[in-house]
Amino acid sequence: VKCCGAPWLHQGNVAEFTRQARANVERLDEVVQQGRDIIVSQPTCAYVVKRDYPIYVPGEQAERVAAHTFDPSEYLVNQMRKDRSMTLGKVELDEEIIFHAACHTQAQNVGLKGRDLLKKLGVKVRVVAKCSGIDGTWGYRSENAASSLRMSSALADQIAKTGSTTIAGDCHLANTAIDEALGLRVEHPISLVRKLMGLETQPPLKGN
Repeated sequence: VKCCGAPWLHQGNVAEFTRQARANVERLDEVVQQGRDIIVSQPTCAYVVKRDYPIYVPGEQAERVAAHTFDPSEYLVNQMRKDRSMTLGKVELDEEIIFHAACHTQAQNVGLKGRDLLKKLGVKVRVVAKCSGIDGTWGYRSENAASSLRMSSALADQIAKTGSTTIAGDCHLANTAIDEALGLRVEHPISLVRKLMGLETQPPLKGN
């Protein structure tokens, strides 16, 4: 599987996007028909697979792939709802966690699963929903740089006013924009859960 094709789609190169999408759909559908789900770590890419592939490469394959594609937090929270024995321990944290609700996560209409995952630890979570100014690949183009920075600065100001230094977000692109604006590390919810539970200090598992 290659790039989801978003850079081409966002620049209006529909022909190249469709070519890439068709190749990915065929490969991913093979995996789905083996009984496996697809985890996409970047919300922009997940949105493209879930929403754009069925439009530009219509058919049963694209629909099947879309139905079995999940963001990491979405997948984990869904699994915990299916299997009540899957639980997270409670942790003590004095400050509240700031959770950035990324645009392409919201656009998937699956709820804020990264926030839900963090709340399972029993910590306070405040949602900030301003745009990071990235918009897939838009914010990385030189002609949009000034506008992108203005958007991200508004988001950074809102986060800074909270006084919290523990920040999480599902979107790696948005997290980088916040990091660059504030100089604070923004972590993926799953990484932050691992850190708060002290799992980062444990040695990795070794095979036989």
